[in-house]
Amino acid sequence: MEIPEFKPARTAALALAVLASVAAAAVFSLRPGILSILITWCLTIGLAIAVLGRQRPGDLGLRAAGIVPGIAYGALYWLSLQAAVIVTAPWFGKRAGLDPQLAAGARLAFTGPLLDQLIFFASAEEIVHRGFLLPQIYLRLRARMRPRTALIVATLFGSAFFALLHIPHRLLEGVSERDLLLQLLLLVAAGVFFCAIYLLTGNLLCAVLIHALSNFPTLPFDAGLPWQPWLVIKYALALLAAGVYALWFRRRPRASS
Repeated sequence: MEIPEFKPARTAALALAVLASVAAAAVFSLRPGILSILITWCLTIGLAIAVLGRQRPGDLGLRAAGIVPGIAYGALYWLSLQAAVIVTAPWFGKRAGLDPQLAAGARLAFTGPLLDQLIFFASAEEIVHRGFLLPQIYLRLRARMRPRTALIVATLFGSAFFALLHIPHRLLEGVSERDLLLQLLLLVAAGVFFCAIYLLTGNLLCAVLIHALSNFPTLPFDAGLPWQPWLVIKYALALLAAGVYALWFRRRPRASS
């Protein structure tokens, strides 16, 4: 895995992005809705990252040339995920069937929530955490340790921060202390996973699509598989697809030169 060249931002931009992310998480936990989205997109992404941090979409892993490959990656992952449901269902004594919403004729039931993820939630979290915070933490650690070590520490630190931001909302949902600890560990693992997808592909759109499909899978066929093995299957398929992406799209120009 090659470590990308990141564009450094001012420390003030990093500090504002962290504070604004905490504020957005607090507001979302109290009253989910447009206000937390505005704080994220206007204050965190707009002011802290774009204006003060002077980061452009390309600096955050979002490039026009990556749109088609990113969509291809998302499609490959989605198709393999649906195939995995159908193939593995008998192993767990299950049978894959048409999603109840689709069976009832609600063919647009998936559209709204998925668009919410792509436009607002998954895209915003990936821009802030993987596109900006991960590189900026890494750049500051690189002066004190080896690049690989700095990247590992930045990934773990950023993923822990990503998980901690979810605490207020989980507490208001009535999650017990024992379940909260488990959910935090799973969120840290999810943060590490999204970092791996971004670093393997070099395309933040891939991480956005995986994040959105993790929150809202939109699979026509479902089997109600146990979440533990299903989580492993999802992560494995996404990483496998990222490996294919890296071999095909990231090395292809070098091979042809």
